[in-house]
Amino acid sequence: MRYRIQVNPVASGHVANAIARYRAEAPERVARFVARFAEARNCIRACPFLGRTGPHGLRHVALRVFPHELWYVIDGQVVTVVAVTHFRQDADPVLRDSLDGVRLPHGNPTD
Repeated sequence: MRYRIQVNPVASGHVANAIARYRAEAPERVARFVARFAEARNCIRACPFLGRTGPHGLRHVALRVFPHELWYVIDGQVVTVVAVTHFRQDADPVLRDSLDGVRLPHGNPTD
């Protein structure tokens, strides 16, 4: 089965914030962070059930080398990245804030 991947606006904001942090604190790491994000995104496109199941029924995978995780939901043939968290964050509040209108695995939208 072929999956289509999308990154919702909230998750895109999380990525932009992480890039801005790296640009300010370690600019030499920005390109590598972007490459690892793309690598993780391609990994879940190819094999979305690889990620572990976490809160709210979301799946997640870690970025290699960087302390971030991509959180996503699978709905049919569409995989939606809903959040990107740092390992030091309490992921649950970030995830709750990222789920507005997202169709969760149990088939119920959050709104």
